Amino acid sequence: MDQWAEREKLTPETLRVLKGEGFDSLEKLSQLTSADIDTLFINTNLLTKQQCLCLKKAVERMNTESSQGQADSGHVVSSAGQQSRSGELEAIIRFVLVGNGGTGKSTTGNTILGAKKFVVSRGLSMETSKCEMHRGTVLGETVEVVDTPDLSSTSEKQIGEALAQAAACMPSGPHAFLFLLSLSRRFTKGEVAAYQRLIALFDEFVTKYMIVVFTGGDDLGPECTINDILVKAPPDLRSILETCDNRYVVFNNESEDRGQVRCLLDVARDLMQHNGNQCYSWPRYFSFHDKTQEEISKRIAIVTNLESKSMKHFKQLQDEIKILEEKERSVSEKREEERENKVKGFQFCLQGTFQKRKQKDEKLKLSDLSLGLSSMFKLYD
Repeated sequence: MDQWAEREKLTPETLRVLKGEGFDSLEKLSQLTSADIDTLFINTNLLTKQQCLCLKKAVERMNTESSQGQADSGHVVSSAGQQSRSGELEAIIRFVLVGNGGTGKSTTGNTILGAKKFVVSRGLSMETSKCEMHRGTVLGETVEVVDTPDLSSTSEKQIGEALAQAAACMPSGPHAFLFLLSLSRRFTKGEVAAYQRLIALFDEFVTKYMIVVFTGGDDLGPECTINDILVKAPPDLRSILETCDNRYVVFNNESEDRGQVRCLLDVARDLMQHNGNQCYSWPRYFSFHDKTQEEISKRIAIVTNLESKSMKHFKQLQDEIKILEEKERSVSEKREEERENKVKGFQFCLQGTFQKRKQKDEKLKLSDLSLGLSSMFKLYD
């Protein structure tokens, strides 16, 4: 059981939960269906969606190997099923890395391929300025990865050249766009702008082929999980995740653990199946070389205009909030002044009452003293 889990790159947490729920042998695990895994682990929040997906794929592979073993021993197995499985394994998985600079696109590409293929920018050196593709065998599967420049800060001309290069490197289109976000820094309007440019430069269908990759997984731990972060995520980030059906994985590019890559491949395979094993089709304007730059300029102008309006609206909201805060502060100060005046008035009234009572007491004492003296004089008389 432990060796199988290690071979399938299942996380220690997944193994612990399985054993805790009584699935402590491969025989018991082989009886689990996808629906069982959803019911037992996702609906009860014992495992994350990604952990469950990896577990499903691992159980599926185990049962497939078992069936093939039975076939070798004389048992009948559907040849159509074997052919389908074989064809699935032979298909190339194609990824395109997109996102802002500094999110670790090149490093993530190297982590996926298990080799230093892409040049990683360090310190003040330039970010990726053009598209680059590398291919490798990853956990028994052929994978192609295209790295792209920063879509937010790159010039329109460079973007045009990069898109043409991407289409040339991967003419049949990618199976998945990996949209990178870093857990090591705050989610800002810059990330939203990169996402909006991605939609503008391609089309709305790109989200059907998108997987969010959170880099900086080394910042996570038992006291701060990805679920903890997503629960408190800003609305814009939640919206991005919803548009791609909450497909995401977490990468720690400092780790050599191939389990995270296995998880990505499983999510990609699941996405490919959902899309009918069809690749994303590049927009038609990519092939109109003389019109490509003009179309890119148009699309970026639309997004820039929207960003400008959004920032203007945001500034207006900030100004309105500032005015409301000033009004609230003024009202609060006025109330405080009124309260202090009331307290002073009350104290003055108390002091006056106390003074009157004191004077009355003194008069009574003098009266009593006068009566006492009169009585004493009468006795002597």
